[in-house]
Amino acid sequence: MDLNGSIILSTDGDFFDGDSDDEVVSIDIRKSLYFSLFTCLFTLMKQGSYIATLIIMMTWSITYHSWLTFILLLWSCVVWMLPNSRQACLRSSPFFVAYAEALLVLQYIYGLNLRDSELPDKIESVNLEQIGLVKYYDLSYQPLAVKILYTIVFWVTLRQFIEEKRLEANRDISERVETYNVSYQPNCQHPALHHRLSVATSKGGLYVRRLGVIVKNLLVKYWICIVTCMLMVISLGGEKVVLYRIAYMFLCLFFILVFQFSYNLWRRMMYCFWLTVIVYSMLVLIFIYTYQFENFENYWTNYLGIPLQYQKDIGLEKYVDNPAILFLKLLIPTFFLIITIIQLHYFHKEFLLISGFDCRNKISDSSIKQTKLVMSPKVDATKVVIGETNETETEEYATVSAATSLPDTSFASTKRGNEWRGGDEDIKTLKRWFHLILERAVTISQGVSDLIWQFLEIHVIKIVLFSVLWLALHDVCAVHLLFVIFVTVALPFKALQTFLSHCCAVWAAVLLLTKMIYQLKFVDQYGWMVNCSDMNYVDQNTSVHPSLLTDIIDNRMWVGFRKTDDLLVYCKGYIGVILILTLQAVVKVHQKLHRYHRNEEEPLEKVMFPGVTRTKADVGLLECLKFLFNYAFYKFGIEVCFVTTVICIGVRLDVYAVISALWLCGLFLLRRKVMSLVWPFYVSYQCIVLPIQYLMCVGIPAGFCIEYPWSISSIFNEELREWLYLPDFQAPPDSYKILVDFFQLLFACCQLHVFSIENSSYAEENGGNNSEIWLLSDPKDLVNPIPDFVTYTKSYLDMIKVLVFFSSYWITLAVVFLAGTSRVSLFAMGYVIGCFFFLWNGNEFYLKPLKTLLRIWNCLLAYNVIVILLKSILEVISCVFLSSLYKNVCWLVQLLGIVCIKKLSIHSKSDTSNIVHQEGCTAPVDEAGLLWDGICFVFLLLQKRLFCSFYFQHLVVETEVQKLLASRGAILINENKIEEVRKQQVAEREIMEKIKKKMDKILSRANQQKARGEYKEPESHFQGTPQ
Repeated sequence: MDLNGSIILSTDGDFFDGDSDDEVVSIDIRKSLYFSLFTCLFTLMKQGSYIATLIIMMTWSITYHSWLTFILLLWSCVVWMLPNSRQACLRSSPFFVAYAEALLVLQYIYGLNLRDSELPDKIESVNLEQIGLVKYYDLSYQPLAVKILYTIVFWVTLRQFIEEKRLEANRDISERVETYNVSYQPNCQHPALHHRLSVATSKGGLYVRRLGVIVKNLLVKYWICIVTCMLMVISLGGEKVVLYRIAYMFLCLFFILVFQFSYNLWRRMMYCFWLTVIVYSMLVLIFIYTYQFENFENYWTNYLGIPLQYQKDIGLEKYVDNPAILFLKLLIPTFFLIITIIQLHYFHKEFLLISGFDCRNKISDSSIKQTKLVMSPKVDATKVVIGETNETETEEYATVSAATSLPDTSFASTKRGNEWRGGDEDIKTLKRWFHLILERAVTISQGVSDLIWQFLEIHVIKIVLFSVLWLALHDVCAVHLLFVIFVTVALPFKALQTFLSHCCAVWAAVLLLTKMIYQLKFVDQYGWMVNCSDMNYVDQNTSVHPSLLTDIIDNRMWVGFRKTDDLLVYCKGYIGVILILTLQAVVKVHQKLHRYHRNEEEPLEKVMFPGVTRTKADVGLLECLKFLFNYAFYKFGIEVCFVTTVICIGVRLDVYAVISALWLCGLFLLRRKVMSLVWPFYVSYQCIVLPIQYLMCVGIPAGFCIEYPWSISSIFNEELREWLYLPDFQAPPDSYKILVDFFQLLFACCQLHVFSIENSSYAEENGGNNSEIWLLSDPKDLVNPIPDFVTYTKSYLDMIKVLVFFSSYWITLAVVFLAGTSRVSLFAMGYVIGCFFFLWNGNEFYLKPLKTLLRIWNCLLAYNVIVILLKSILEVISCVFLSSLYKNVCWLVQLLGIVCIKKLSIHSKSDTSNIVHQEGCTAPVDEAGLLWDGICFVFLLLQKRLFCSFYFQHLVVETEVQKLLASRGAILINENKIEEVRKQQVAEREIMEKIKKKMDKILSRANQQKARGEYKEPESHFQGTPQ
C-alpha cells in the first residue's frame, strides 16, 4: 500500500512459505491496524483543526482582555456566521498566523526589562494596557508561552490549508473521492503481505469510521438537549438576576413552549431561533467585553441615557480589578456561543432529517447504498455522509469490497491458501458468541425501552398534573390558584387535558419570567407595603391579635412574589414543571414518530401490551401479569377508589374526612349500575372541594388588615379551627393534606372513565365484562367461563390461584381478629364477635346462596365503615374538648378509645401524653387511629370482590364435592359397622342353636335311661356328656 492508500498487487505469487513468514505477517497486520487507527484519528483531528482555531481565537480574546484581542473575538464571530465556515477559516489562516505572530512580537517586546520612559504604559491620555501592551515584569514568560501554544493551532490550520491546495493542484477530484485505488506492479515481492496489510488497514479505517458514525449520530440526536440545558443554566447562573439573563430565559422558554405546542412549527422556526440566539449571544459577549474598557459606563450614561444603576440591572459591571471573575464572566457566554454555533453548522440539518416524518422515505432510498466517508478540501471534512445498508453485518464487507472482489489474487484466496492457527478459530467463535449476546442485549433493551415509552405515554399526564399541584402546594400563594383550577378541570375532562397542560406551561413560564424580573432592583420603588398597626375597628379589649397585623405587611408576599438570594432554589418548582411538561411533549412526538415509521395506527385505548386480552389472562403467569398491567384499574377501580377514600379519612381527620366517610357509607353497598349514575356527583364534589381547600390555605390578603372572626372568638380554639380547615394568619391550614384529595379525585376520575367505556364492545372484548354475577338468577346454572384451576392445576398461575382463593378467607378473618384484639375498646369488640361468627361457620359459609353470603359479609363490612365514620366524628370531640373529657368522663374515653390524633403533626403524641398524665386518665394513645380499621377494610373489600367472581364458583364446587365425599364416607362407615353387628348377631344365634341342640340331646338320653331304669345321676360333667 502506498502513501495515497492504494492497494498494490503483484502477479509473481500469492503465498508465503513457512510458519515464520506467517507469524511476521500477523505481527505486521497488527501494527498496520494500530497505525491505521492512529492515522485516521490524527487525520480527522487535522481536518477539523479549523474548529479548534476559532475556539482558540475566542479563548485568546477572553484570556487577555484588550482591544487587540477584541479583533480576534470579532474575527472569529464573523467566520462562525459564514455559511461555509471551514473554507473561510482555511483561507483566513495566513492572516491568523500573521496577526498572531505580530501579537507575539509585541508581547515579547513588552516582556523586555526596560524602563517606563523607554517602554511607556501610557502615551498622553491613551492607556496602552487597554490596547493590549501589558507589562508582566518577572512573569513575562507566562503569557508569552500561552500565546505561543495558541499560535501553534493557527499553524496547524495553515498547514492543512497548504496541503489541500497542493492536493488540488496534483490530483483530480475523482481520484480523491475514491475510497480505494487498485493498481498492479509486476515486480512486487510478497504480494500476500500487501494483501493482508491492505485489508487490515481498510478494517482499521472502517472501525474508526463506524465509531465516528456512532458518535456523530449520538451528537446529532442529543446535542440540541445540551444546548437547551446550557441555555437554561446560563439564564439561572450568576449571583444575581440581570436583564440579559432574563432574555436568555425568555428565549429558552419560547423554544420549549413552541416545541410543546406545535412540533412542525418548532422544526420550521429552529434555524431562525438558533441564528437569533447566536446573534444575541455575540451582542452580549461584545457588550460585556467592551464595557470593561475605560469610560464605557459614561458612554452608556451620556449617549444612551441609561443610569449606572440600570446598567447593573442589565448585567453590565466592571471586573477589571479581578481578572479571574472577568475570565469566568466572559467564558460562560463564549462557551455557550460555541456550542450553539456547532449545533447550527454541524448538527442542525442532520437533526431535521432524523426528526421529520419524511425521514423514513429518505432512509429507505439510501438503504441500498454503501457506507462512505467523503474527505474533500471543498467540503467540510468533519461531515460524514452515511448511507446505511439493510444489514449491519454487510457494512464491513461492502467497505472492503474492493479488496475482496479480485478473482485470483484476492485476500480470500490468500486466506484459503494460508490457514490461520487454531487459536484464531477460537477467537472467531468468541466473536460470534459476542455478537449474538450483543444482539440479544440490544433486542431486550429495545423492548424495555418501548415499554417505558408506552408507560410514559399512558401515565405522563398524571405525572404532569401531580407536579403542577405539588408546585402549588409547596408555595401557597394567590397566583398558584390558577394551577389548582387547571388540575381540577383537567382530571375529569380528558379532551381538555392537552390544552390545559399547555395553559400550565404558559402560566409557569410567565410566573418564572415575572419572578425573575421582580428580583431586579428597579422594582423596589413600586412597593405594596401596608401598615396594620392601627386597628381601630377591632375590639381594643381583645388582647390577642395575629402578629402579622401588627407589622408592616407586603401584599406581594400574598400574591406570590418575594426577594431571594438564591434564584435557582426559588424557581426550581417552575423549572421542574416546565421540564415535565416538555417530557410529555417528547413522549407524544416519540410515539407518533415510532408508529409512523412502523406503519401503525394510534390505538383507541392505550395499554402496555395491546395483544393481551381477557381471554389470555388465564393462560399463564406472564399473560396474567400483562393483563393486570393493561386492565387492573378497569377491573378493580372501585376498590382502589374506596381504599383511597379510607386513606384520605385516616390522614386528614377533619371535617372533609367526615364528608368523605359519609360518601363512603353511601357508595360502598350500591350496585355497580346505580353507582355509575351517582359517581359523576361524587366527582363533582371532589372537583369543587379541592379549589375551596386551596382557597382556605391562601386566605385573604393580610394587607386588608381584617381579622378572621374565628381568630378572636373564644369558641373557636386552635384545634377546632384546624378541624374545620379554616384560614388563619398565624397557623394556616396544612396545604399538603390536599395531596390525598388529589389522589382521591384522580382515581375517581379514572373510574368515571371506566364507567363510560365498560359497556362498549371494545372494552368487553379486551378487558372483559364487569357485570356482577350475584345479580343473575342462579350463577350455578351458568356455564363458568373460567377454566377449572382447582381440579386441573396446569401452571404456576393455577397454583397461585389455588393458594389465594383457598387462603384469602382465613387470612381476612385473621386480620379482623387482629384488628379486634390489638386494641381494647367497644369498637374492637365488634370485630372479635364478627370474627367468631364466621369462624364458627367455617367452610360451610361458602355453600350459602351467593346473595345470602354477600348480605352477611356486607354486615361486617358495614360495621367496619361505620366505625371509620364514628372515629372521624369523635376526632373533633377529642381534640376540642380533650381536657374536659379526660377529667369528667374518663370511662367513656377508655370505652371508645377517644384520643386526639393530629396527623402530619410532630407534637401530637407528646401533647396527648402530657394531658393524660396531668388529668390522671389512662387512654390508649398508641392504640388509637384508623390504621387497623383501614387494613381491615382493604381485606374485607377484596374478599367481597373474590366472592363476586366466577373463580369463587370453582371453590364452591370444590367445597360441595368435599362435603359430599365427607358425608358419603360417613354413610359407608356406618353401613360397615351395621353389617359387622349383623354378622356378629348371626354368629351368636348359631352358637345358641348348637347349645340348644346339645341340651335337648342330653335331656332325651336321660329320659330314655330313666324309662329303662338305667338312669343314674352322673357324678361328673364328663359322665353327663353324651358320647
